[in-house]
Amino acid sequence: MHVLKLAATRPGGREAWGNGCFHESSCQNVKRLILNYCITCRLNEVNPFDYLTALQRNAAAVKASPADWLPWNYTQADPKSVPG
Repeated sequence: MHVLKLAATRPGGREAWGNGCFHESSCQNVKRLILNYCITCRLNEVNPFDYLTALQRNAAAVKASPADWLPWNYTQADPKSVPG
């Protein structure tokens, strides 16, 4: 999928992101963080839910060595986290 098309994609549709606190500047940073997280996972062909689950289950290892737990290499740090 093209990078610009991914950047234009909004999880949950426009209604989920276009109202509420996401118009306020303090919440815009949260919106950007979530959107960047989803785009990074999708570009690396990683399911965002599976990735977050692996991070939560291995919190101590993530804290000790965060570079080993990026979306593109977390399955090498913990082979049990490979879905399927």
